[in-house]
Amino acid sequence: MQTGKLEEALSVHAPHAAGDAESAEELRDRGLVYEKLECFRPALSDLQNYLRRRPDAPTPRRSATRSSEVRQSAARLN
Repeated sequence: MQTGKLEEALSVHAPHAAGDAESAEELRDRGLVYEKLECFRPALSDLQNYLRRRPDAPTPRRSATRSSEVRQSAARLN
């Protein structure tokens, strides 16, 4: 993700998140990649699922804010 190869990052995260239902961090990371690719609906879904699974995450407020921003971006698509 840091190198800007977002499609490659997504291909790495997608199988992991889909195969490991307990991997909240994978959901968070995949959601961030989706957001950078401007795929706001899948980003929102992953970020919300991350927050549900990790309400005690070290940065829940920042994650909640990001989720809200992604929700607004998704709403603009309608």
